[in-house]
Amino acid sequence: MHLNLKMLSILAALAPVAAGAAGVEDDVVPLAGAVGGIALSAIFCLSIAAVIIVAIIARFRINALKHEERMLAIERGQELPVEPINRRDSARDSAMGALRVGLLFTALGISLAIALGVVCGPTQAVWGGIPFFLGVASLVFVPLYRKFRKD
Repeated sequence: MHLNLKMLSILAALAPVAAGAAGVEDDVVPLAGAVGGIALSAIFCLSIAAVIIVAIIARFRINALKHEERMLAIERGQELPVEPINRRDSARDSAMGALRVGLLFTALGISLAIALGVVCGPTQAVWGGIPFFLGVASLVFVPLYRKFRKD
C-alpha cells in the first residue's frame, strides 16, 4: 500500500510536465507551418527572379546577335537592312500593352482579394486592392493615351 501511494505522488508530480510537453507539440505545428510558408514563398520569389533574369539575358543576347549581324554586313560592304520605325504602330503597341497590363492587374487584384478574403478574412482582403487599382489606373490610361495621340 505504501508503494502505491508513493507511485501516485510521483505520477501526480509528473502530470504537469506531461501536460506541458503536449502544449509544446501544439506550438511546434504552427511554427512548422510558418517555416514551410516562408520556404514556399522564397522558392516562388526565386523562381520569378530566375525567369526575369533569363528573359533579360535572352533579350541582351538577341540584341548582341543583331549588332554582330550588322557589323558583319558593314565589313562585307553589304547594304544594311532597314528596320522600319513606325510611330503609329509603336503608339498602338503602347496602348495595347497598357490595356494588357491593366486587365492583368485588375484580374489579379480581384482574385487576390477573393483568395485572401476566403483564407484570411475580410481585413486581409484589402491587400488585393493594390494590384486592382494599379490595373484600373492602367485601364484609364489607355483612352487618355489614344486621345492624346490623336491631338
